[in-house]
Amino acid sequence: MRGKKPAGSGQNDARLGWAHLRKLQPKRQDPREHGRPARVGVGLAAKASLQTGETPVLPAIGNFRRCARLGSPSPSWPRRFQSHFLQAAPALLAWSVAALLFGRSLAWLATATAVREQVSHAAIVLGFGLVFLLRDRPGGNPLALRFGRRARGFYAAACLCAALAAVFQQPLLMVVGLGLLAGSILLFVLGEDVLHPAIGFALAFAGFTMISILFPLADWPLRVAAGRSAAWFLSLLGSPVQLGFSGEPARLILAHAGRPFEVASECNGFGMISGCLLLALLLVFSRRLRVVDKLVVILLAPILGLVSNAVRILAIVLLAPAVGDHYLIMHEAVGIALFFGTLGFLWWLVAGLPERKPYITLS
Repeated sequence: MRGKKPAGSGQNDARLGWAHLRKLQPKRQDPREHGRPARVGVGLAAKASLQTGETPVLPAIGNFRRCARLGSPSPSWPRRFQSHFLQAAPALLAWSVAALLFGRSLAWLATATAVREQVSHAAIVLGFGLVFLLRDRPGGNPLALRFGRRARGFYAAACLCAALAAVFQQPLLMVVGLGLLAGSILLFVLGEDVLHPAIGFALAFAGFTMISILFPLADWPLRVAAGRSAAWFLSLLGSPVQLGFSGEPARLILAHAGRPFEVASECNGFGMISGCLLLALLLVFSRRLRVVDKLVVILLAPILGLVSNAVRILAIVLLAPAVGDHYLIMHEAVGIALFFGTLGFLWWLVAGLPERKPYITLS
């Protein structure tokens, strides 16, 4: 026999049921606690971290967004191309303007270098000297390809010189502008840490341009100087020697022991002298040398080239009777040996000079 339920027992059962359901539900955590649920906002998390001094866990929604960004597909190739083009557009525009300003001068310089052998020798010396000088440069990326502050300064000065040369019809300003353009190219390609080599290269390239212009004027004076120097050395050795002009067109003939030698345009020593001068400009301004040392090396370089060329002619004249039919081989071998030997001696001479200590600023 069932007993009768006491009054209010239904309400008690309902309360017990609700309490049981609440126990089954996950407990809602306080936003100030570490490890809050995902629905708590980022603002509440930052406020809670300030109150508790703990670093809260990133909300789940933030994790989701971050994962979405990381997992998002890369932009299509038109967008990548557009991005790269926008980054390179200023440099392309700048070099296009430089091509318009210096195009004719550079084309003439390239033609003169290709036609005249001595000028091409000077260009080879300038190029190889720059490569060996930059071979051991410290740090930095191999290619910067960026218009830094110094590169922009060189470039702006070059464009200004070109504009003034066009307005006032002054070729010397164009020569200076070409040198500054060469320095800006070096700074653009290799970065801002090659300032001293860029200064040396700018001066050497301007000197190379001037040498190319002066070559027709310097040909005969250099021939006469080379012939007289060789004749003087031969007279010191007690050998009978004569130097004079002969024929039409005129040729400079050096006669030794009854055998004539023509002092041709290739024997004027222009390549040797210009190569020494360009290498000296490139080396002395690429290092922290004293002003006196720089001036001495620059003045010594052409004299060294002139003496070396005279020694070359002297050696060819003295060796000619001994080589017989192999005269041309001996002629080229002596010329190459003295050419590179003189440049190596000049490099060794500049490398042995002490450098100035850089200034130290106390902060």
